[in-house]
Amino acid sequence: MFFFDTSVICDYLTLPERLVKNPDVQERVKKTHQLFEIFKQRDQKDQSKKLWFYVSAITITELRKFQRSEDVLSDIVNLVNTGNVVFVDFSKEVAEYLHKNFTSYLSDNSLREFTANLEKLTDMGAMSARKWIDDDVKIAGTAKMVRKLDALLTGDYKTFLPVAKQMGLPVYYTKDIPVDMFGELKTEW
Repeated sequence: MFFFDTSVICDYLTLPERLVKNPDVQERVKKTHQLFEIFKQRDQKDQSKKLWFYVSAITITELRKFQRSEDVLSDIVNLVNTGNVVFVDFSKEVAEYLHKNFTSYLSDNSLREFTANLEKLTDMGAMSARKWIDDDVKIAGTAKMVRKLDALLTGDYKTFLPVAKQMGLPVYYTKDIPVDMFGELKTEW
């Protein structure tokens, strides 16, 4: 079971050729494309072991800001070419979980320090950074509620990756996914 952060979906919707001037981002986007191809091939190869993909309702609202299509839900389902996509609501249970548990990961001073450090990493103003961090915490909190989660995938190392790690989630930065000697993603999972 894989949970997608908004950044992974945005990366898949981006053509790597358009990122020639930014090789680091281009590499991450290429790996994301390879990963989605592996997902599609695996589902086609073994129907009995279909993969399940999870996306937060918060991601849907974030994508609406960037995407012209009115039918974001269908677009997301089409990304993995399977009906095994579950959209997870930001529910009362998720909100209560975050209220009770996120601050337990950090003391009040540590929470302020953690937020300040994330704000320094972003290129936005403090208000935008806080909103971005708030959405990342909500998405990670939603992922935390998914049982038997194999991996949470993100292309955002500045804010989402540290938040998800702080919450103890099995999060992977897509650019860091290992490749074999031919530059192809390793698929021993």
